[in-house]
Amino acid sequence: METIREGYNRIYGKYKIRLIVYAHLERETPDDCRDSLGDRINYYMRKNICSTFKTENMTNGFYNLAFSYNYMFTTSDVKWI
Repeated sequence: METIREGYNRIYGKYKIRLIVYAHLERETPDDCRDSLGDRINYYMRKNICSTFKTENMTNGFYNLAFSYNYMFTTSDVKWI
């Protein structure tokens, strides 16, 4: 996983961090399956951030954006290696 700091967001009053996950599968998988898996990985990553900090009420049903006390998180497409 990689984190990229994208500076302070005045609208939300928080620092923005973009998360990039690198994942690997042992077997060949069609691109549409990888896209679906990547979406699930990102969804649960954002959801767990919100659950940890009890900020579910600050976001939508996709947990995009995800918030902690001082940061807001977005995710990029999963990079398959």
